[in-house]
Amino acid sequence: MKLKGISWIEQHLEKVFAGLFFAALLVVLALQFVGKESTVKVDKADVPLNTAWESVASKARQTGQRLAANTPPDGDTGAATRPIVEFAERFKGPVSPARELAVAIGESSSVGMPTVRIATPVAPLPELRVPATSNPVATAHLTLVAPFEAENPEVAAVLPSSMPFDKAGVTVEAEFSGEQLRQVMTTDPDGAGPIRPMPRHWLDAVQIVDVELLREELRPDGTWGNATAVRPIPGRFSLREELSKPIPGASQLKDLARRATEAAEQVRRPAYYHSWIGEKWMSPSDQREHDRRMAEMAGAGDDVRRLRELADRSLASIRNIEEQLSRLGPSSGPSGERPRPSPAPNPGGGGGKAPPGGGGGGGGGRPDPAARPDSNETRRRQLEQQLDRARRDLDNIVSRLRAMNQDVSMYGVADAERPADTTAAAAIEAPLLDNPAVKVWAHDVTVERGRTYRYQVRVVLNNPMFGQGNVMVPEQQEWAKAPLVRSSPSAWSEPVKVDDESYYFIVGANPADRGMNRLASARAELYVFKWGRWRKGDTALEPGDRVEAAVKYPDLSVLLAGATPGGEPWPVAGQPGRRDPTQPPPPSPAPNTSPVDTRTPPGNVPLAPERDRRETARPGAGAPTEPDLRGQKLPVLTTEVKVDAIFLNVGSVPAIPGSSRAGAVVFLRDALGRVVTRTTEEDLGSATLARLRRSAEQGETDLRPAEPPRPEEPRQPTRPTRPEPEPGGKSPGGGGGGGGGA
Repeated sequence: MKLKGISWIEQHLEKVFAGLFFAALLVVLALQFVGKESTVKVDKADVPLNTAWESVASKARQTGQRLAANTPPDGDTGAATRPIVEFAERFKGPVSPARELAVAIGESSSVGMPTVRIATPVAPLPELRVPATSNPVATAHLTLVAPFEAENPEVAAVLPSSMPFDKAGVTVEAEFSGEQLRQVMTTDPDGAGPIRPMPRHWLDAVQIVDVELLREELRPDGTWGNATAVRPIPGRFSLREELSKPIPGASQLKDLARRATEAAEQVRRPAYYHSWIGEKWMSPSDQREHDRRMAEMAGAGDDVRRLRELADRSLASIRNIEEQLSRLGPSSGPSGERPRPSPAPNPGGGGGKAPPGGGGGGGGGRPDPAARPDSNETRRRQLEQQLDRARRDLDNIVSRLRAMNQDVSMYGVADAERPADTTAAAAIEAPLLDNPAVKVWAHDVTVERGRTYRYQVRVVLNNPMFGQGNVMVPEQQEWAKAPLVRSSPSAWSEPVKVDDESYYFIVGANPADRGMNRLASARAELYVFKWGRWRKGDTALEPGDRVEAAVKYPDLSVLLAGATPGGEPWPVAGQPGRRDPTQPPPPSPAPNTSPVDTRTPPGNVPLAPERDRRETARPGAGAPTEPDLRGQKLPVLTTEVKVDAIFLNVGSVPAIPGSSRAGAVVFLRDALGRVVTRTTEEDLGSATLARLRRSAEQGETDLRPAEPPRPEEPRQPTRPTRPEPEPGGKSPGGGGGGGGGA
């Protein structure tokens, strides 16, 4: 029976769906057997599934062969090297917040393998306290700075505006113990406690990078003040400017430490300016020793004067002999042998007739003048022997003067007691942390004449903790931010007074004598520093006279003209003198046709040429040649030295203990109207007066020509006496020839 209202599709829908599903399944199964074979991709190629493993193995073998042959695939060298470059860049890259990999400094524990240990949390470090230097020694000095130093604008800024460059300065010296610093850094402060000593590999780069001075000035009320940080000496090597700038990282600080190590001599002991003439710079320790020896030899002035007179005579004798040798001309030794005339024939050697009194070859007759030795050569040998003796005598005298700590540079030898060459290469020092006494010094060229100062010294080192904060406990990481550490301040030095512009001393006084209607009188010596020496003037005083005197000194500026190549002038401070390059150079001197070398006049050693002076000005080189002033005819200048003091009167005082004579007290009125007193005994016994007198006497000796020795009387040749003939015609001079008399 037909269902009313229901279509055929509705009645058989499930059967239709099942038939379609079954038909699709049959199609899929048919494609598996009659369709295209299944494939996979191997190296960008479709490979049947059943041969995929063989394709992969074949590609692997090909790659292995190429690796063994070290050939890039398809000739692409960039593809072969690119992984290596990428690996190297990543290998060098940072692996921690710090710029350099740090070694853990905390406890470590094993991870199961004896050779592998890992770091556990870091341990605290002891605070780094750099020990102070020894008590500093400060000495003041006055020197005539060499003119070539003014070619440096930095140096010219602290020198007088024109020659003479007489410059006052103070040098402060101390010692720093590197061994003590090592102990501070490597000693465990609490034994078995939590604090650990600093890692030893941090110590390797520690170096002194600067030496700092702090200065105080003595005030009129007797207190100290006006504290000033002294800047480095201008014109010399210093790292202070670079150290004052921000240092970005540990590598930059290590570079500065490396430079400080390479220039350790210049950082620790910078050279003072070269002196040209006169007083030489001395290190404080050498200056102290020099002053001590001078005090011990205060009564040896007569001996020094006598030795200098002997040295002057020996030097004059040497120059006289050298001049005589130069007049003899070149030596006629083996290389320049002059031919000599042949001797006359022997008249008695052939049995013939001989003149009376002579045999043939005998030697009893009158000598032939042509057969005598050359007189010039004989004279030369005599002069050379005399020259050797004179030089030995001078060496002995100079040795005695040097032992008395006297300046002997004017005799053509180096002064061993005065380190004039402050830039000479220093002896090899032990490494900083192995050296118990590292000598350091610094110069203050900003001092004022007549002022009194005292100094503190600190050494500056690179901080070994800088940049190591990632391996430090959080409480101490602040220590790793400062690139520099400084030693504790040293004690203050003893006060050092810079020399005044001038000095005066009352060296004699006589009280008034009413019986002889004689007024009181006094005699004063006044000193002023000019051209590297203290120059002296003296005056006689009567009541109401001002203490003043005319001081005369040589005008050494004439030696500066033509001292540089081409006759260029020496520079003025801040204004180096140079010949106009647009002008032609000066003409060359006429050639010297004389056999005698007259380029250097006797007694005058020329200054080093400019190129040589520039070379010697470099650190590590010797000082330029100092001119020999002996015998120079120089103009004389006069300067008036005036003191704000009026001579009033003279009184007698008892003898000072230890003195055998009574002294005199001199009354003077100063610029403020106060009455001041000076004692002749105190002034004559002043160490300052002795020092200034030595300098003034040396200044006079610099120009004093040596007395030429008396010329030696030439030896007259002695003629041999002819013996009288014996009776019978026999003569003692005959024989040897074979022929007899008549």
